[in-house]
Amino acid sequence: MRFHMATRDIERANITSELRLRTLFLMAQSCRGVHGDYAEVGVYKGRSAQLIARAAPEKKLHLFDTFTGMPEHDPTIDGHVKGEFADTTIVEVSERLKENPNARIWAGLFPASASHLANKTFAFAH
Repeated sequence: MRFHMATRDIERANITSELRLRTLFLMAQSCRGVHGDYAEVGVYKGRSAQLIARAAPEKKLHLFDTFTGMPEHDPTIDGHVKGEFADTTIVEVSERLKENPNARIWAGLFPASASHLANKTFAFAH
């Protein structure tokens, strides 16, 4: 699938430029031949997850998010504040990813939300 077709119905968030989306898409496509699943940590509304899923629809895509916004953070290393990105739901992200049956959503704080996948191999992570 080409980038312009993959993004035809994805709403553009003002924090994600077209260049970043194009780069993400091409990187996800380039890993298709690498053994392992795909992952995204910090899904928010699922726009980039939808793009990754379209870039490699045959790959299992694990999506990790609290769905309650940013947790407690260290302002010396984190650029976001507690509660930011809370305006999303698992239902919203599930709806956005419904075209990809290989997408799996894991709610909770990463890496604890991925502990059951400790033996998995990942070909791509965002």
